[in-house]
Amino acid sequence: MKDRLQKVWKLQGGFEIMNNDNGFYMVKFDHAADKEKVITGGPWLIYDHCLAVSHWSPEFASPNAKVEHTVVWVRFPGLNLVYYDESFLLAMASAIGRPIKVDSNTLKVERGRFARVCVEVDLTVPVVGKIWVNGHWYKVQYEGLHLICTNCGCYGHLGRNCSHPTSMPAVVQSQQQHTNGQPNNKHVLSQQKSNPSQSHSIADPKNDAW
Repeated sequence: MKDRLQKVWKLQGGFEIMNNDNGFYMVKFDHAADKEKVITGGPWLIYDHCLAVSHWSPEFASPNAKVEHTVVWVRFPGLNLVYYDESFLLAMASAIGRPIKVDSNTLKVERGRFARVCVEVDLTVPVVGKIWVNGHWYKVQYEGLHLICTNCGCYGHLGRNCSHPTSMPAVVQSQQQHTNGQPNNKHVLSQQKSNPSQSHSIADPKNDAW
């Protein structure tokens, strides 16, 4: 684990790592700047899984601790290139969580298969699975979050283990006004619920989306 983190983090100094109960690790850094980089420089993917990081506190108790928020890369596959605008993409991401930044390749329009935005998401509520933009549904894919339930939309279990099969994943509707085919800066977002059987097909959760 330490060797892998060294390759991913690329820190200036060293660090010590100690495993805890319930899948948590404690890390002590030699330099405060390295700690700040790890806290603010994510998202971090370890073996294709998102690594949630936060400051340690004396109240932390690993047996009862839960990850309630994490920073992830989200993808909008097949998004029309006309929407590859930073303010527009951040407005879309705000319907998912707290937008942080747009991927540099997306800003330079060097990747056409999907747009990519960094977002802090709340894992205590169902994640957003689709976004409605000007007459089209666009899927939302979460890099490194593999345990997203296809029934209730919550993180932490799969559909076959869901105890709330009647719940429905969240969908966000986006109504955008355009001028000469280009999105402007006025973004109106409203959240609604939609039965997945009445919308587009549900993606395999192994692909980080539903």
